[in-house]
Amino acid sequence: MLFDQSHCLLAWCLKRDDYRAFRLDRMSDLHVTDRSFRPGRVPLLKTYLDNLNEAAGDRLVRF
Repeated sequence: MLFDQSHCLLAWCLKRDDYRAFRLDRMSDLHVTDRSFRPGRVPLLKTYLDNLNEAAGDRLVRF
């Protein structure tokens, strides 16, 4: 995902308990674990975009 001139990873955030776009250029100190979160890709993106549109109110978010 390209977002504001940065590559982002759309993923589930355990800390926020919600979807989040993580900027790849800001990631550091990564640790691989055995935990997995694998919803379908299309529902993940649709839910994320629906949440963005809801938060934007009258400012429609389009991709």
